[in-house]
Amino acid sequence: MTFGPAISAAAVEPLFLEASGAPDWDPSRHTCSHVSQAAAQLIPESAEAGRAGRLGVLPILLAGVLPAGGPSLDLFAACLRHLLTDDVTGEAWALSHQQEVKTALRFAGTFEELQGQMVALLWQLVMKPAVPVKTCAALLAAALVPCFPPAQVNKQILPALVTLSNDADMGVRELSIDALAEVFKLYGSSRAVMDKLTTHLDALMNSNVHEVQLAVLRALTSKAAGSGANELEYLLQKALMVLVSMHRRAASGRSPLQLSECAAVIFDALRVVDACEAGNEKVRLHLVAALQALKREAQLLDGPQRELLATMLRDHAVLPPGQGLPAERLSASPMSSSEPSSSGTGPLSASTQMSSRQPPHPSMGMATLDEEPGNPLMGISSSGAELSSVSGGESTSSGAESSRRKFGASFLKRFGPSLQSQQHQQPGKPPTHRQMPVRVPSLDERVLQAASKSSSTSQPGSYGMRQTTN
Repeated sequence: MTFGPAISAAAVEPLFLEASGAPDWDPSRHTCSHVSQAAAQLIPESAEAGRAGRLGVLPILLAGVLPAGGPSLDLFAACLRHLLTDDVTGEAWALSHQQEVKTALRFAGTFEELQGQMVALLWQLVMKPAVPVKTCAALLAAALVPCFPPAQVNKQILPALVTLSNDADMGVRELSIDALAEVFKLYGSSRAVMDKLTTHLDALMNSNVHEVQLAVLRALTSKAAGSGANELEYLLQKALMVLVSMHRRAASGRSPLQLSECAAVIFDALRVVDACEAGNEKVRLHLVAALQALKREAQLLDGPQRELLATMLRDHAVLPPGQGLPAERLSASPMSSSEPSSSGTGPLSASTQMSSRQPPHPSMGMATLDEEPGNPLMGISSSGAELSSVSGGESTSSGAESSRRKFGASFLKRFGPSLQSQQHQQPGKPPTHRQMPVRVPSLDERVLQAASKSSSTSQPGSYGMRQTTN
């Protein structure tokens, strides 16, 4: 390349082009037969050799060989345009080798003299109507994200990504959203960048498009490793927002398959955040809240995911030691409301609804109390079962029985004296509520009571009895 642009374009560039496996945009310009024969011997003959050429030779071709072909950078611009778009076939070679091409483009973007050409080509591709071309534009924008300072990213790269993330094609949106997540990770300290970026990400999440919401959560999760506390907190907030909408089955409009997809994506996000969380209190509080919300949707997860979720819940003291989640995966059924009711509807998990419908336990003398309509103690046993299910998932029968007994004993200890004092009413006043039955009279006692009542009818002035008249 030290011999000048002519030698570089005629001899060096064909060798690197063939060795990299990239397509030649103008084969007719190579007129030296001996150079063409030498370049033909460098063509990769296997998939491994082709990948090695794209990883090792293509970055040098773009950043070193082609810019030496002339001060106008015509060769560089022509090669870059041919890699990312083909006006003849409508296909792009870069889409078949996205990771290798992205690495080469990022290496070329570190050279300031090439950045102008790359940004100009980016906006040309953004304005094209073809979907493959827009996909390559998102690939180029993602490659350029770490190559610019925050001010230039906010002015040139971020607007292009915002435009592409609103495209009708989902593939274009996913690539651009992934690039937005990288901007979120790298430029979290820039107030101007974060204000514009979070506003757009909020709009994407509030669009209530299932695929878009999952794309945002996946992208933020993939960039969570090494992120700061603000980035992790934002990811947890968006996960909680999706979980709240999942609790409202009818309002969310999601199918059972979509609910399972949401639960799996959110589980991956919480697992990554749990591994990255480094003692930040706000992040920990958001993580615990998200774990508790996902516990209510544990029936949507697979068995290994439920076991890992139970481990995380125990690590954060949400579940008692030794207690787990339901062992069976249940199908997601639509629910009409997010508030629990006595009929069993609401966003509570299946285990909670099943335990709340269990019959009351006859211990602690509660069976006779539950049978009394209007009694203040009615429903203590069933409520204790529901509380134990909500707080700890599906527990064993002995654990539920112990929880109900403790709850009933504490209730009687606190309110028993006041209830007993209400049993002694003043004469002449009706009782304010039905008194607590002590025991059931035997058959002989009921016969004596009936005989005494029949004899008292002849005595005028008895309380509660009608006086006889002659």
